[in-house]
Amino acid sequence: MFKVKLWTLKVKTEAFVKSPGFLEKLGFVKSSVISIVLGLLVGVLFIFSNGENGFAFLGTAFVRALSTNVDRTLVYFGVYILIGLGLALGFKLKIFNMGGSGQILSGLLMSYLIMSSIGNDTKNAFLIFIMFIISGMLISVLCGAMKVYLNVHEVASSILLNWIFWYLLKWYMTVSGTPAASPSLNESMAMLGNSLWALCVMLALISVVVVYIIFTFTTTGYKVKVIGNSPTAAKYAGIKSQYYILMVMAIQGALISMAGFFYYFLIQGSVTFNKDLVPQLGFDGIPIALVAFNNILGIVPIAFFWAIVKEGAAVAITTPNFNNLQPEVADLIFGIIIYCSTLYVIFIKLNLWTKIKEKLYLEKDIITKNQIGVYKLEIKSIKKLIKEIPHLEDLVAIKEEIKKTSRNDKQKIKDLSYQYNELKTFHHRKHLKNIEAIKQLIHDAIENGYRNYRLNSINGLWINFNNQKIGKQFVALDIIIEKISDYDKNEKSIISQECKELIENTKKEISVLKESYLASKLEAKNFLKDLKNEYKKNLKENQDTEKIKKEYFERLVEVKDKYDRLH
Repeated sequence: MFKVKLWTLKVKTEAFVKSPGFLEKLGFVKSSVISIVLGLLVGVLFIFSNGENGFAFLGTAFVRALSTNVDRTLVYFGVYILIGLGLALGFKLKIFNMGGSGQILSGLLMSYLIMSSIGNDTKNAFLIFIMFIISGMLISVLCGAMKVYLNVHEVASSILLNWIFWYLLKWYMTVSGTPAASPSLNESMAMLGNSLWALCVMLALISVVVVYIIFTFTTTGYKVKVIGNSPTAAKYAGIKSQYYILMVMAIQGALISMAGFFYYFLIQGSVTFNKDLVPQLGFDGIPIALVAFNNILGIVPIAFFWAIVKEGAAVAITTPNFNNLQPEVADLIFGIIIYCSTLYVIFIKLNLWTKIKEKLYLEKDIITKNQIGVYKLEIKSIKKLIKEIPHLEDLVAIKEEIKKTSRNDKQKIKDLSYQYNELKTFHHRKHLKNIEAIKQLIHDAIENGYRNYRLNSINGLWINFNNQKIGKQFVALDIIIEKISDYDKNEKSIISQECKELIENTKKEISVLKESYLASKLEAKNFLKDLKNEYKKNLKENQDTEKIKKEYFERLVEVKDKYDRLH
């Protein structure tokens, strides 16, 4: 029975992988990977422009980050997961919390207050950890409350709170006798001693799992999605948006503050006050969330990559081969990656891949192309009519009447002006409506023509084979599920054998289909090769190119019917 269940799982998995929802998510994964690769290549070129070997620099950065400095890399990994996760949750709800730095600074201030009161012994580490997180949560919730109850945008309030806590911490250090920098923090003050990095990674991964489960499989997550996608719909559905905004901002504060705790106790150690610059850690999660497209699970690999680049680049610069490079190289590379990611998002939103395919298709389908040309000429003629609207007889007559009317008769002038504008708007809208209708005809012609081309050209062979394969698999799957869902235990071996036989028969049928498909494809390719050579020859010898293109396309869309053996 195990083999039967394994086959059913395989069929369901294949169907899921080919589903529109999965393909859409796969598109975002591809865009993230492409943006990272493009960003790295541009970063490499920049390093080359500074007289250094860009590829060698990246190689050194990656090796150092994953070998000699692996502990710090893993800390960065956990820290960036927590910050990116917190910000991504807010972005899902259309909340732009820019106050991560302030929330971390508030936690630092609370930590120093506790340590100055009761000491920095290891026994007090858990209290410091909890208060660090609670203080950040309170600041985040304060921003949320100002948004919900006072309609103060969270970007403005959170950025102002960043500076408030920066100066509060600076003032506290000044009166405490350390105006240049805060006292040094280290992992000996915190939990688990030298294994604190493991706690950081573990809590980060647990946070990802918990948040993913909540926001994917619970009504709470569904309600947050509804609020983020359509606040008006959420309101009419009776969802308490205010509650969920405060809840998400509290979670944001907790995650970001947790990241700040590990960062300052394991990496940074202290805050310097020589320049009035708010720590950038709270903003580092923005690119991670953006490149991951706010996908909760996608944040993990992006955070790992960013941790390697951040730590590896900082270490690589200290090596003799790359002394000429500045410490900001890591930030520059990731900035380029974000820019490439933004460009690729635009590329996806505009659906340029499909438009390019349709453009290539139109170059072959001369009939549809000519029809679209006729439609475009109609649009041009309508646009000319729009320009002529002020010169229409009825509008000119009203205008003349306005001129003849005494200036003292303001009411009549007002009525005539209103009549003129209404009539002008009517004609304008009528023409715009006609233009929209023609544009829809163009869209439909391209879409239907391209679909027909795909179904009836050589691509149609694969589409037909795939459809028949899925059909046979799902017929067998329905029968198997019906058999194994309800059977007597004494009949288990019989049912199992019947299912195995059904699976084997289905596999054989699909194998026969595949052989027929491959044979059809080979014949079709040979035909297309000869057809293309003939087409090129005819173009050189004959002046009637439109007729030749038309005949060529007509033969292209006959390929499926001519060579498909799967009818």
